[in-house]
Amino acid sequence: MLKQDHMKRARLPVGVDSFRKLITNRDPAGNHYLFVDKSLFIRDFFNNDAEVSLITRPRRFGKTLTLSMLYNFLVPKTMGQPTRGLFKGLAIEEEKPIMAEQGQHPAIFLTLKEVKGSTFEEAYSQMRNVIIRLFDSHRNLLQSANTSDIQKSLYRDITEKRGEMADYASALHLLTQLLYQHTGKRVSLLIDEYD
Repeated sequence: MLKQDHMKRARLPVGVDSFRKLITNRDPAGNHYLFVDKSLFIRDFFNNDAEVSLITRPRRFGKTLTLSMLYNFLVPKTMGQPTRGLFKGLAIEEEKPIMAEQGQHPAIFLTLKEVKGSTFEEAYSQMRNVIIRLFDSHRNLLQSANTSDIQKSLYRDITEKRGEMADYASALHLLTQLLYQHTGKRVSLLIDEYD
């Protein structure tokens, strides 16, 4: 019989919806989170020619974590850290043509889980704050040679809460346009909790 202190036990990732956190965090004993490898979803994403994909599953089925995984696959960095190496040992690592795409794509990951206002004004205010945080995370686009002065001005109006309602309504279009102009690549827009 093994002694308790020598056994490694995977922890259940209750409340963990960040792929990076799930893959990189360990407890003091070195135990990692239990993870059901859904990384072949990434292959399906790349092999799908659809303009829009809608993922509908029951609550608590892992949609947020799956989108977080996809986002971490697409972009070169998340949370200021490289995403290279996050997929080591996962099923997707065996898909060499797909792995060549890792970290090579512009993407936006937007979660609307905080937008729960009981009135239009509350929901609008919360949505505006979500958009401002999203824009703040892409501030480097203000330094891009491909961003026009008009786009920079609108960007600042949005982040400094000077924008009109129409500016916030079209904010995602502006952000995807700026990312496309900056990288020359199609942008993936991942929206969680859209309902």
